[in-house]
Amino acid sequence: MDCDAVVVGGGFAGVTAARELASRGLSTILLEARDRLGGRTWLVDFAGRSVELGGTWIHWSQPHVWAEMTRYGLAIEEDVLTFDAGLLGSPPRRYPPDEAFAKVAGVFNRYATAADRSALPRPYDPLYDAAALEIDQLSMEDRLDELGISEADRVWVSGLLYSMAGSPLNESGLMPVLRWMALGGWGDMDRTFGGYRPVGGTPAILQAMLSDGRVDVRLSSPARAVEVSDDGVRVTTRSGETIAARLGVMAAPVNVWPTIEFSPALPPSHRNAGKEGMGKPHYDKVFIHVRGDIGRVFAELPAPEPLNYFLTEKYDGDTQIIVGTNQNPSLDISDKQQVAETIRRHVPEIDEVLDVRGHAWAADEYSRGGNTFHRPGQLRYLADLQKPLGRLAFAGADIATGYFGHIDGAIESGLRAARVLSVR
Repeated sequence: MDCDAVVVGGGFAGVTAARELASRGLSTILLEARDRLGGRTWLVDFAGRSVELGGTWIHWSQPHVWAEMTRYGLAIEEDVLTFDAGLLGSPPRRYPPDEAFAKVAGVFNRYATAADRSALPRPYDPLYDAAALEIDQLSMEDRLDELGISEADRVWVSGLLYSMAGSPLNESGLMPVLRWMALGGWGDMDRTFGGYRPVGGTPAILQAMLSDGRVDVRLSSPARAVEVSDDGVRVTTRSGETIAARLGVMAAPVNVWPTIEFSPALPPSHRNAGKEGMGKPHYDKVFIHVRGDIGRVFAELPAPEPLNYFLTEKYDGDTQIIVGTNQNPSLDISDKQQVAETIRRHVPEIDEVLDVRGHAWAADEYSRGGNTFHRPGQLRYLADLQKPLGRLAFAGADIATGYFGHIDGAIESGLRAARVLSVR
């Protein structure tokens, strides 16, 4: 054996699992495909400040990430999310922010009805009540049809739903919305899922975690094959290097599993999850530095509007940084001119687009999709995906019991993977 444990994937799930295994005295190698750690989080410089091209926000109601903040004495900073106008509808129209938010919230609260609360009495155990599996068959669009709301109300709320799902509403599950609502106490998701970030960005948490254990980190080492036997786990990288270990953790996103050769082959639940995908099938995050007296803006636009969600992140008077997400593949966020034309179509008051920086997560071969949003019927895979296959455990925000798709869920799953392996 080259080590006691090998972990594939250097996002929050993989780093957590590696730290936990190393802290128990196991020699641990962490293999990361990219030339950096963080997975679907990524801090970069843009327009004179640091920006997050992936996951960003945390909250004290998220127990696992907050435990890490407490453990290492890390601090948070608050984003000032105040706006002068809300852009809604298609084509987008400007509304006073209070009116826009109240309108969307009113329709959304009807969408996430109280009638479904009884199916999730224990938010951290979504399979506790069998009724959850029945609701999980419904798509977002199914629920909209059930409500029988006016077309105007449907347009208002569908922009918010589209920004959550990252794919057409008939392909996106209703249950993910209900699970997030239940985890947040059926309260204000805006502050639970946005507004507070760690000082120093997401790397501050990762660096603190890795400093807590002796982990052999190897970057630029994408896995090509994983072999599981009674004796241990062998991981072969694309460069041909083979790491033999007594235990293993697969912490790459579910969407990436089909690109890795597993021996023996993965069970049907794992193969189906990988084929269907759990990361948003098309998801770009982009920062746009603009000049113009446009005020602080916020937009949630319905499908298929390109750059359907954006907001002012940094305001400096006549210039500002707008952060947005795009789910329409017709928009190439690497094309500055195309991005400029799109944002100016939404906000014609912009005088000049100074710079653009983004990342197409669906086109990234090591994520093959954005953050998690499950399709209808995928909740039935959860229990199987969390079980180890012999000496190999699985981790990742995609398969978290709680805050799936978030840093908190990734940490939760890394803790679980290390725990189930520690008894072997």
